[in-house]
Amino acid sequence: MPVSLESALAAIRTRMDPECRPRLQGLTGASK
Repeated sequence: MPVSLESALAAIRTRMDPECRPRLQGLTGASK
């Protein structure tokens, strides 16, 4: 599934990007 591969790549990119990490955490916190 290409979507799965894209999702995995996106996750890796987010992990590598320290700036994206806090952004995702903030979104999750706001959603909770």
